[in-house]
Amino acid sequence: METLASNLDRVTAEHAFNLLLATAGLAFTYLLAWEIGHSRRAAALAMAAMAVMPAVIAHSRNNPKDVATLLIFPLTFLLLLRAVRKPGLLRMALAGIVLGISLNTRIFSVALIPLFALLLAIRWPALLRQRIGQLIVIGSVAAAIAILLWPWLWLEAPLDQLARVGELIATKLGVQFQVLYLDEMQLWTEIPWHFPLFHLLASLPLSLMLLAAVPILATLLGKLRRPESFDLVLAGALWIGVLLAWDLIAPARYDGMRHYLAVLVGLSLLVGAGGDWLLAWLEDRRPFGLDRLAANRLGWTLVGSLIALAGWECIQIHPYQSAYLNPVASALGGEQSDEWVEV
Repeated sequence: METLASNLDRVTAEHAFNLLLATAGLAFTYLLAWEIGHSRRAAALAMAAMAVMPAVIAHSRNNPKDVATLLIFPLTFLLLLRAVRKPGLLRMALAGIVLGISLNTRIFSVALIPLFALLLAIRWPALLRQRIGQLIVIGSVAAAIAILLWPWLWLEAPLDQLARVGELIATKLGVQFQVLYLDEMQLWTEIPWHFPLFHLLASLPLSLMLLAAVPILATLLGKLRRPESFDLVLAGALWIGVLLAWDLIAPARYDGMRHYLAVLVGLSLLVGAGGDWLLAWLEDRRPFGLDRLAANRLGWTLVGSLIALAGWECIQIHPYQSAYLNPVASALGGEQSDEWVEV
């Protein structure tokens, strides 16, 4: 009984820690959306969207190896933005330290560097030119922290450890490991480029995808009136695009959506921007002869229902959110969708 109680305490502690990580990820997603879009409504909607994504719920409960990216990625981006917008020694040091820690969390985090540079180059090119010196300092601090805190590097002679890492990578990639993808067993080194894109689209509730599409359409039609709203849409779109594009250089792929949890931060930014735009549009147009307050309530009912629908889907399949496929993906997979793709 003592052994059982000890194991239960350990499992409970692990679940509690994973829950804290995921909850912190929600908080930093909110702060990032606020920093970029300057709309508390958009930030709150982004956080709510993240909270009801099946992949986030699933991996915060089990197989949580990548849940840390939900925290460290938005936190790193947030600190980088603040350090560039209002530079100061403390802000630059903190941004560099957290970026260095992020680089040790997952190799995927390297993509944050071109993502941040691309956002600055497109949206704030003058700021990018002005802050080159500060960015070099932040990068230098990050590189030093990444090397000093590199797991296993300092356990023995560093060069020997690096040689072992190289040998391990070469050995692992030489294994004929197979992954089920689109009803076929495929070598993990020969998985098609659309593997991450498919998993992202298949594992997202349609209601959230609809809200994410709203600001993109509004942008293309020139209907976004606030520059900050455009910033939020651009950041979300670049976040998704750069992280998925970065995966193209990966020598192997497996495990489905777990490896792409960080991409959901960008999608949450788009959902927040979409819900915020839809509410503002209804308040401005006041359909059916409604006054502003009634139009606002209609908007919250509509947007809230779309987000709540995603939550309801998670409740329906509890505790198997990791096996979630949206209705379109399930229909394509048919009755044997569990044998069609590993989610």
